[in-house]
Amino acid sequence: YQLWAFDSGRSEKYPVDCGVFDIEIEGSTILPISAKLFIKQAFQFAVTEEEPGGVVVSDREEVAALAQLTL
Repeated sequence: YQLWAFDSGRSEKYPVDCGVFDIEIEGSTILPISAKLFIKQAFQFAVTEEEPGGVVVSDREEVAALAQLTL
């Protein structure tokens, strides 16, 4: 899986890569955010299923989770 952050200062077409991770079948996962670029103001996060090692730009065909920030 790969985590993505959508930044209000960037095009939604190109979210910021925040790292790749695996999950166990049972239990919870703590996921540290390791953004590859500076994020000024995140407004949404997505988790996609990608090839091992992740991708630079996701086609977002396999979105496993999506979270909208509300403040």
